[in-house]
Amino acid sequence: MRAVIIDDEKHIHSTLTTLLERVAAEVSVVGHAYGVAEGLERIDQLSPDLLFLDIRMEDGTGFELLNQLDKPYPYIIFVSAHDEYALKAFKFRALDYLMKPVESTALQEAVSRAAQRYKSGLIKDQLDNLSQLIQTRQTGKKIVLRDAENVRIINVDNILWLSAEGSYTSFHLLKGETLVVSRHLKEYAEMLSSFNFYRLHRSYLVNCNQIVRYDKSEASLILNGGRELPVALRKEQLKEMLAKL
Repeated sequence: MRAVIIDDEKHIHSTLTTLLERVAAEVSVVGHAYGVAEGLERIDQLSPDLLFLDIRMEDGTGFELLNQLDKPYPYIIFVSAHDEYALKAFKFRALDYLMKPVESTALQEAVSRAAQRYKSGLIKDQLDNLSQLIQTRQTGKKIVLRDAENVRIINVDNILWLSAEGSYTSFHLLKGETLVVSRHLKEYAEMLSSFNFYRLHRSYLVNCNQIVRYDKSEASLILNGGRELPVALRKEQLKEMLAKL
């Protein structure tokens, strides 16, 4: 794989290049850039398979670079020193990230994943996943869901709860519709945590903005629209959930 390193810290370029020579012989560094504008030029000139991309640079961020990126889509490995926003975002596992200082084992694992996904042709899907995450966090309103037949844009306020169905997640919507998506519930728990969704247990993630009351006698949550979610809550869970209402 042909790689370009985009980072405003010069020593990161030499460190990554040296480590790649040691642990990832399949990667060849073909270009370097030290900011967003220069990075876009290198990508256009070299059409790399792989980018090592800093998050905060003097002339912008890695996110801004991605927003301007045209096809073909390279695989992205972010390199970050301290950006808590990015670390939280990438728990969604849309793409890879490395913490500075970069460790050889972590680098080797990230490159291995990149090679597998590059061969499988999933790079565009991963960039789409990142765009979805950025859009959701910036607007606080919409999320993109892909089921077997459609791509749906859903307002998060219209989600009542999510339920785990093995490796799938079911979205239960305000008007009674259910969408099934081929992703684990824990990924959406990370994505929606800042939008007042609460993880009841391993099987349910509920939108606290849609809760009307908790019926102890029936062991169920009553949601807007009269929908009921059967779930027995421990006292500690109930207090934690009620604190979010």
